[in-house]
Amino acid sequence: MGRSGKIILACMVGLLLLMISTRPTHLPTIMLVTPFILLSTATALTFVRIFRWQGMAFAKSVRMGLIATSLPMLVLVLQSLGQLTIRDLGTILAIFAIAYFYLSRLSKPASDNGKA
Repeated sequence: MGRSGKIILACMVGLLLLMISTRPTHLPTIMLVTPFILLSTATALTFVRIFRWQGMAFAKSVRMGLIATSLPMLVLVLQSLGQLTIRDLGTILAIFAIAYFYLSRLSKPASDNGKA
């Protein structure tokens, strides 16, 4: 197990312990944010590992992993605040589709238009 695997495991164990041993009504504000941080870290590293396994370059896999993580985390945060609606979900999906298209076009090498 590599370093990222150990970090993913530590985040999941920490998240499990936090969920089992605490009550949200008795926690300080910083501890209410901690599950989101742990979950997003584990998810981002998992996506990066998947993209690296598929043969993607490291820098691109990190970029794509962060985008792939931010979509479900944003939806999860809005849902936990009680602010998620169908309109919000549609807007979020449109923004992330545009960001994905932009980043995929940005990372392709420029063609030399047939010049040698």
